[in-house]
Amino acid sequence: MKDFPPENLHLNVEVKNINCSSLPVKISSTLGEQSFDYVICTLPLGVLKESKSELFTPQLPIEKLETIDALGFGICNKIYLQFDSDNVFWQPGDVFQVVHKIEIPDSEREWYHAISRFNAVDHNPQLLVAWVAGEDAKAMESESEEEVSRRCCELLSMVLGKKLPKPTALKRSQWYSDPFSRGSYSYISTACDENRPNPLLPSTLASPIMVGDAPVVCFAGEATSEHHFSTVHGAFESGRREAKRIANFVKSNAGPPPCK
Repeated sequence: MKDFPPENLHLNVEVKNINCSSLPVKISSTLGEQSFDYVICTLPLGVLKESKSELFTPQLPIEKLETIDALGFGICNKIYLQFDSDNVFWQPGDVFQVVHKIEIPDSEREWYHAISRFNAVDHNPQLLVAWVAGEDAKAMESESEEEVSRRCCELLSMVLGKKLPKPTALKRSQWYSDPFSRGSYSYISTACDENRPNPLLPSTLASPIMVGDAPVVCFAGEATSEHHFSTVHGAFESGRREAKRIANFVKSNAGPPPCK
């Protein structure tokens, strides 16, 4: 990024609409309206699910809309607990498994019952981390940090059979509550091939919007990676894939598509 012109890099800007009904493509955002020859959309699948109807003009092709609906987008959050150095009660590499002796009825189940273990964090001897996923992760996000800390300490005390010191700090992810994420990772759901001759896959989401033979609106992000969806490297590779798609078109056509 060191050679990228700083005046062309706009951070903390929310895109409201991508309009490719005529060329060049027009982007409406909190900066106003700007025109571009090509667009690469890297919005998370959760945002596309929530806002696909307002984000694109004209409406996306029906197969792409169906793919956005069919692909799964899960929630997985981490909870980090920091303890004072004098109160560290574990060794590097320790894992504390949470096993409930009695099965918890659904009517009494709470989000913290989904935590199955606490792990020591590599290279930070004062941290433990817990994972919580699915609807339980969503419920955790609505709790206060004090409540999350209290419940985690109760679980650890139950596992170790003794009263433990309170954490000095807590840090958690809240992917579902983030309006620019609305979840964590994509996955291939059963809806992708339900009663269909051809399954709806990440490659369908990745297909660009064409004007003539020009890929004017391209799609990248982990949910568009055919083999590495739900991963950071899948997201990275997808960005390179779409940049290459545009570069190849420009090279073969000696410039951007004509305005229409």
